[in-house]
Amino acid sequence: MATLDFTGASSTITNPTNASNVRIGILEKVGFGLGDFASNLTFGFINLFLLFFFTNVYGLGAADAALIFMLARVLDGVYNLILGQLIDLTHTRFGKLRPYILFGAIPVGVLAILCFTNFSLSSEAKFYYALCSYTGYCLIYSTVNTPYSGLNTIITQDAASRSSLSAFRLSFAYTGYLLVSTCASLIIAQFDSAEDSYFYAIAIFAILAIILFFGCFALTHERVQKELSPEDRKLKLSDIKNVIFKNGPLLQLSLFTLALYQVYTMWMSIAIYYLNYVMAAPEFISVFFLIQALTAIISAIVADPLLRALDKKPTIFMAMTLGVAAALCQYFFIDPQNKVAVMICVIGINAALTIGLVAMWAMLADTVEYAQFKFGIRKEGLIYGFFNCITRVAMAIGGALAAMALALTHYDANNVTPEAIAGINILMTLACAGFFALAALLIAFYPINRSFYQQMITTLQERTSS
Repeated sequence: MATLDFTGASSTITNPTNASNVRIGILEKVGFGLGDFASNLTFGFINLFLLFFFTNVYGLGAADAALIFMLARVLDGVYNLILGQLIDLTHTRFGKLRPYILFGAIPVGVLAILCFTNFSLSSEAKFYYALCSYTGYCLIYSTVNTPYSGLNTIITQDAASRSSLSAFRLSFAYTGYLLVSTCASLIIAQFDSAEDSYFYAIAIFAILAIILFFGCFALTHERVQKELSPEDRKLKLSDIKNVIFKNGPLLQLSLFTLALYQVYTMWMSIAIYYLNYVMAAPEFISVFFLIQALTAIISAIVADPLLRALDKKPTIFMAMTLGVAAALCQYFFIDPQNKVAVMICVIGINAALTIGLVAMWAMLADTVEYAQFKFGIRKEGLIYGFFNCITRVAMAIGGALAAMALALTHYDANNVTPEAIAGINILMTLACAGFFALAALLIAFYPINRSFYQQMITTLQERTSS
């Protein structure tokens, strides 16, 4: 049976008794992808440049920067737990999740710009301004990104379409990151003042992000809907216990994510230092990030057929093995001055990371159905709020570890010692290898495979029809 959905493309409904189990057309997949494209225009810029801006332009010490990253992201993690419950109580004419994208788009852009605005302040006031602006950005970014992250669970229940949506999401995310990583340095180079260069660069990306968030809102539909009863509107401790703490797949995936996000956060934060001081090739920054981002885009595209062919957990094992091998090779066998050899290892690390992230987001959607299957409770907001809390805590740890490692090796932008350079090299390679290996170990007992997922969906459909 075929139907014409919002995308204007013919989409097969897997089960004609359940209109939510629909295969998604290409235009809606693109619309969904625009959300993470927009997110990475500001989030990617901040991950790449904010630590460097704080230590080399704004004038903060590495220890102060570490404290800011830790405090902001821990507060953000707590906020995500509250946000998840608010999402589950949301019911508007625009849907449950899309309103957050619509109304949060402009504040995200404004706060991103404020993070790179350097007012004439005392040293103490600078610290508190940086803390407030970055924390504010993290909170409003979560207000948009946490609902966006759950959108694929409400667009469709079709497993193949969800994997495809996850691949589109990561492909577009890295396309946004590609735009930032290749163009930001070119924009920054046009200004004599470092303060002005970062301000105008983020302003350009923030305005574009706002426009793309609006596009994501307009091109997506929410199909998997549940009317809220008065009982549903109450947050019960038993719901939290069952949906979160008795949801074994969610907890296992969360531990995996804690490890994988260490690679993501440390690598992104340290890359610009690695280029400047380990490779001693600041002129190579644009090419380095271009190749890295293209690798991520291609890997996200390749991840979709891999997930279809191998299923999610085997795909993750393959990716983590590649990541460990590439990172160890880069540290033990590659001369950092050999750009070609370094980039081969960087390609391996980023392919592994991207494929792992695509699989992770696809697996998270499955944990929503698991809670509904096991306990009769469907709370996307609670699950995605909890999971985004995990990602924020992971980023807090990763960002703080990167900044603290700089502080422990006595990093000084005006006098970079061999000790600091060695620490940067270890963070980019050995630390990443260790966390790739830990991630593989932590996901080993994840129980949901293709046949189990189909069994859950069939059971849920039977419950609905009976």
